[in-house]
Amino acid sequence: MQTLSLNLKPIDLNHYKKRQALESDFLALITESTVVMIDDEPRIVYVELDEMGEDATPVAEALQTIDFEIIRGKRSGGMQGSSRIFGWMPRRTLRNDFCHISNLSVENPDAHYTITSYAERIATWYQRYNPGLFAKHEDLMQSKIAQDYRLPDAPKSIFASGIVNKNNSLPYHFDGGNFKDVWSCMLVFKRDIQGGYLSVPELDIGFQLKDNSLFMFDGQGILHGVTPITKTSRRAYRYSVVYYSLQQIWKCLPITDEMIRIRKVKTEREQRRAANMKDQPHEPDQPATAE
Repeated sequence: MQTLSLNLKPIDLNHYKKRQALESDFLALITESTVVMIDDEPRIVYVELDEMGEDATPVAEALQTIDFEIIRGKRSGGMQGSSRIFGWMPRRTLRNDFCHISNLSVENPDAHYTITSYAERIATWYQRYNPGLFAKHEDLMQSKIAQDYRLPDAPKSIFASGIVNKNNSLPYHFDGGNFKDVWSCMLVFKRDIQGGYLSVPELDIGFQLKDNSLFMFDGQGILHGVTPITKTSRRAYRYSVVYYSLQQIWKCLPITDEMIRIRKVKTEREQRRAANMKDQPHEPDQPATAE
């Protein structure tokens, strides 16, 4: 594995944010396992798992069984993009005002189990290449998030949620809502495509992200985007499986307490609704008229 020592260059974020990543945005394409050092700290780690004797094939096979929700209007190189959430979801007042497991766990429990269980293997790689940051991440999970919401329920549980992207050529962005100053970890599986590189313009580099590879970095602090994806066969695909920890999960009570809470909240809402209806002026019934 090679090591590169690089410096972040100043960039005009207005020039990049929310626009399509392009191969012309970087000077060098990283095509082998690499640790990127910035200020003597590992900030990005790209691991080609085949070289390390790590086989994530069960995850790749599970992805093939998932029905993906189409992101309408998003296309890249003739490939339709889509995504699915896995793991735990925080409260959303207007929709589901309680912490809950993603729909994927109900629709395809076998695939969901395979994907979430692999989080423990990813944590091992995280700890190997950045033990200090791993310890910080683990401490945050232990102190902020109930055991119920950790993927998987194991000693090295540092993730609570994640997303699978299928054929998504994502524009430049910073990840939002995750724990700050720790890593997100992304598995990549692909077949019969061209492009789909991860561009990091602040470093003037892109990453090839080969099939069965792992990419670990601070997605909240480093601008990144995916270059256009072009299929070369009907069976072409590019999956990215991103594991992370949502800060909103901090608000989640243990599952039993969470269910008690939502029952109480719903009861109070119904009581307020009934009281409001009682306070409204009553209009007398009008006599029926014949025509």
